[in-house]
Amino acid sequence: MTTQSRGFMSGLPRDVYDRVHQYAVDIVNASARDDRRTVAAAFRRLRQYYLRQEARGLRHPFLPETVGDFAEDAGTRVQLYRHALDLARQRRLPQQTILLALGEVYLDMSCVGRARRCLVAAKAHARVNSDGDTVGRARQLLGQIGASRRTRG
Repeated sequence: MTTQSRGFMSGLPRDVYDRVHQYAVDIVNASARDDRRTVAAAFRRLRQYYLRQEARGLRHPFLPETVGDFAEDAGTRVQLYRHALDLARQRRLPQQTILLALGEVYLDMSCVGRARRCLVAAKAHARVNSDGDTVGRARQLLGQIGASRRTRG
């Protein structure tokens, strides 16, 4: 799960947050033990829970963003983060952590232009929302993009 800012949980029932948080803890703990089977099972439970919530009409960016944080496939992560971003925009909720995560995935995929756009937007949104951690991480990644261009150029 990513950094939360003011108002991020707006409209998200506490029991849903608690359930998603527990699935995330299960994944992290299993990863720390290098227990791939338990990681996969916990991820499946998280994803199924997210899909059930959306089917019930609960469409909140926290759900696809958190699933995206634990998905292994880059294409799946991009889809989940883009969906989370759409939901955050519709609800006028903070977007910086979603934009940061999307920028990181694009960077991993060597889509530098897309990564840069997301990271610049993440930094701007983070400033507006007083999210210093996200500002710092976006700045760091943008610096890496700039350094790699200077090295190649």
